[in-house]
Formats: sequence, C-alpha cells, structure tokens
Amino acid sequence: MTHHPDLSPYNPSLPEIVADGLYHATFAPTYRRTRIGWLGAGHDYPVGPSPDGFRTRLLDIVRRQTVNATRGFHVCELCPRGRSRASMLAVEHNGDTVHLGNSEIRVPGAPGEVFAAPTLIAHYVAVHDYLPPAPFVDAVLHCPDGWLSGPDAPGVPTDATKHDFRPHGATPDTW
Repeated sequence: MTHHPDLSPYNPSLPEIVADGLYHATFAPTYRRTRIGWLGAGHDYPVGPSPDGFRTRLLDIVRRQTVNATRGFHVCELCPRGRSRASMLAVEHNGDTVHLGNSEIRVPGAPGEVFAAPTLIAHYVAVHDYLPPAPFVDAVLHCPDGWLSGPDAPGVPTDATKHDFRPHGATPDTW
C-alpha cells in the first residue's frame, strides 16, 4: 500500500463509493477527507497503547463499512515476509469474519472533516501497536452507529447515485 503521512489530505477529486453487498452509492463528498493509518514499510509510525474500547470500536466500524472497495487486496508491509502475504488478512469480531485490506473506512471528525483510513488500520493497531493521532482515536470512540454502513446510511447524501447490481427480481435471500 502506498504510504501517506497521518493527517495528510486525501485526494479531493475522488468520489466515495459506499457498498452493501451488490448495492452501492456513489457521491462527491462535501467534506474534507484526512488520511489516517496509511502505513508502509520503511516509514516510521507512532506506537503505544490505545485507550480502552478503541480497538473494539474500530473493528465495529471496519466490520460495518465498505468504502471504495477494490477487487484485490493489500497485504501488511510491516509483517515479516511470508506472514500475511499469501492471502487476505481477516479477524474474527462479534461472530463475524472481518476481511482487511480491500477497502477503506470513514470516521467523522471535526465539522466538515472526515478521517479516511484503510481497513488494515485494525491490523496495524492490534499487531503493530500503531497509535493513530488523538483526534482520530476520539472520533472512533464517538462515531455514530451506522455511519456510512450502506447506500442509505447516515453520511450518504440523499442525492447520491444508487446502483443495484442484484439480478433482476432477486431478493436478498435469493442472491
């Protein structure tokens, strides 16, 4: 994955694509996106213990959001060669398998600002003791439930372009 310093701006010209299975919404964000957790080999990053509840809440967000998903996946460049490089990373959380490295999350921060992080951030925090900047930690701990968790979720504008890729006439129990 390409390294970007914490708190650096995210490309403002890229749209947001928020998915929930075969249904997704695309929109031009009106908020400023700030990068967090875009770690890469050969670049230093802050380490330390995270506050109580942070790791759990971060995994809640990673489990519920699928923003700007890719068809492939990124591996952890910080793990020793061979570990986590052969397949996509996954963790168990509240009875679900949560895949890491193929999408991003968004966490609302100060008014008009949203933090943009790769889903691998959950691995970086848990395995490599990455300690994100305090404003992000605070934002995760106070993130509204359901934020960008699907095309009709809080944070998705009402004028977003919606796409349904289910087969015609299919219902969730048939696809």
